[in-house]
Amino acid sequence: MSILFVLIAGFCFSSNAAAQPSRTLEDLERRITLVLLETEGVSNRRQELLKLAAREEVAAVLLRMLERTRSERRNDNDSTFNSAIRSKSISALGELGEVRAAPLIQSVLNDRTQHGNVRTRAAKALAQIDVSRHKGDILRVFDEVPANDWIFRLGLARALVNANDRAVIAKMEAWTRGEANMKVRRMFEKVVDDMKRQLGPP
Repeated sequence: MSILFVLIAGFCFSSNAAAQPSRTLEDLERRITLVLLETEGVSNRRQELLKLAAREEVAAVLLRMLERTRSERRNDNDSTFNSAIRSKSISALGELGEVRAAPLIQSVLNDRTQHGNVRTRAAKALAQIDVSRHKGDILRVFDEVPANDWIFRLGLARALVNANDRAVIAKMEAWTRGEANMKVRRMFEKVVDDMKRQLGPP
């Protein structure tokens, strides 16, 4: 066997070994993407993701996916696919309770260029990660939303159902009483009732 052949063989082996982690990471991202696209609205999404790899690995890949799609704001270059991955990555990170993702998710919540649905998912994810810490951020955005954008406001209110905070309930009750549209008012009243039920008796 020639020395040249040995060197070439060794190079190929080392190159393949070095490339393997990258391919493995790409494969995990591909499988995570499939789970995200196939389990919308399914309560076992978290369990399905954790079948693919350890929680830390799954969360790291989801965070990378969110960082990549987060940089592509709502413009002509922001594809429907990227928007979907952004939304679903946020939801999955919330379901995993990934604290490391909170700053990035909060930036999405605060970003007025993002679609209301994406920002609603961000609010819900922050509440899942640590509602006591992030309820103030969600309420601040609630106050900034135009009154006629009641769908977004309703999503923000629902994100706070598990806040277990009487001050939050009082704020929502006050806002609900000022809502002129009776249909919208009834929807907010239901959210307030859910908050009270979750909190329990005084």
